[in-house]
Amino acid sequence: MKSKRFRRFYAAALLSSSSVFAGLLAGADALDERLKSHRTGDALSCSSCHAETRVVTGGTAGLGDRRADPFFVSAVIDQVSEASILALADPADADANGISGRAAWVWSLRDRRPAVGRFGWKATVGTLEDQIANALATDMGLANALLDYADATCFPDEPGCLIARRSAGSSNLLPRLSHAVRMSKPSDSPPNGSIYRAGLALLAQVGCNACHQPVLADPVGQPLVLFSDLLLHDLGPDLSEAQRVGSAGLSEWRTAPLLGLSQRSAFLHDGRAETITDAVTAHGGEATESKNLFLALSDADSLELIEFLLSL
Repeated sequence: MKSKRFRRFYAAALLSSSSVFAGLLAGADALDERLKSHRTGDALSCSSCHAETRVVTGGTAGLGDRRADPFFVSAVIDQVSEASILALADPADADANGISGRAAWVWSLRDRRPAVGRFGWKATVGTLEDQIANALATDMGLANALLDYADATCFPDEPGCLIARRSAGSSNLLPRLSHAVRMSKPSDSPPNGSIYRAGLALLAQVGCNACHQPVLADPVGQPLVLFSDLLLHDLGPDLSEAQRVGSAGLSEWRTAPLLGLSQRSAFLHDGRAETITDAVTAHGGEATESKNLFLALSDADSLELIEFLLSL
């Protein structure tokens, strides 16, 4: 059973997560700027983790190792409409295809309303600003316009509890960072033509596109290439963690966007997989059938699909 202290800290961390991430990414210079934490003594930049897609040991609020996503992936996630995500949800598996993705509802500090979780490996954050705010406070030790610390409310052995600010405050850090993330673009465009079509066909052949949806939509219906449905799915015991994060079950994970795989040197949420095949092999639960189809591909088809994925 979680301690009272852990529950309090983690609840506050969930509330803070989306706005920190948006604040950290406001412009190219802002993303590289080293920000000194008066709480920890560290001087870190957003690019310290995200530009190199590093694994953050301990992750947000010390809840396990987490690999950071490239900035441009977060920029795309930010544009996806809630309707586009909810349209794919099928929590009771009404179509009996073995896939029962569900939306995670969270509280947005930025919007002060319930929002569909889209950021974070457990879909615990609904907006870019909330995500940045969480990263600033919990990973970098920086209070910000959405999250602050209140030592008076903490247990004696705690360095300070996270609390949500009642007002947005005057700091321009979050707006600068969020603007920077939204302006970020991939270094190379995804492949097109016959190579792209062949890769999409193989992805569909093994059924991975049931969760890794190639395209979602923005609020006006424009297509967004992401290769995710941003829903929670049960991926089986090999990908189960010891403690719950947000509303997700121990083995439930938000579908990881395949966009940006070309920028990563390790795979899965904690970087444990050195290859695409290792990552697929770890999948179970709702992904079991697709995993088996992937592993049954001919050597030529397997190589073609992996090359396609590593080009995204």
